[in-house]
Amino acid sequence: MGCIILIIGDVHGKVNEYKKIINNCHQSIQVGDFSVDAEDHRWAEENLPPNHWINFGNHDDASFLTSDHSCGDYQLFSQFNLMTIRGAYSIDRQYRYQGINWWDEEEMGYSSQISTLDFYKQIKPRIVVSHDCPSFIADIFFGITDHSSTRRFLRELLTYHKPDMWIFGHHHKSKRQLIDGTLFISLAELEVLEL
Repeated sequence: MGCIILIIGDVHGKVNEYKKIINNCHQSIQVGDFSVDAEDHRWAEENLPPNHWINFGNHDDASFLTSDHSCGDYQLFSQFNLMTIRGAYSIDRQYRYQGINWWDEEEMGYSSQISTLDFYKQIKPRIVVSHDCPSFIADIFFGITDHSSTRRFLRELLTYHKPDMWIFGHHHKSKRQLIDGTLFISLAELEVLEL
């Protein structure tokens, strides 16, 4: 029996495990950090079946951002009224190498954020899938008080519209909590949520 759509947590280059997850599913969205290097995205570009997408995180090779398997800066899945939003800040960037396992486009720039915000306000999605989470959720769920550009931007989106559900990865912990009418769900690595 097939699923409607799977939302899949961070993969971190564990492509064989990821392939097993999507094997019997018609469509999926992976929340980001699919890769650990460009080779994983090369595999996805050449082998990922249609209807399976990656919402880029901070460890994904931004040179593949316009590939068919990418959700780009954002993407709407209208049949679910679901919107994806990419990006996050790497706290371990000093241990990584630019263009090999770290890309300076890991977070959206200002103009991309403005385009995303305009689209978000127009669509008012029922479900959001992002790589990171709004700043206050990082604080409530994980005690993280440093607020990256992405976290602040995601928080700003909530001032315009509160979706029913907000799903994210990045923090590698499985948590869920209903806060002010929105169910926030954090997925652990390779954790699967069926919608």
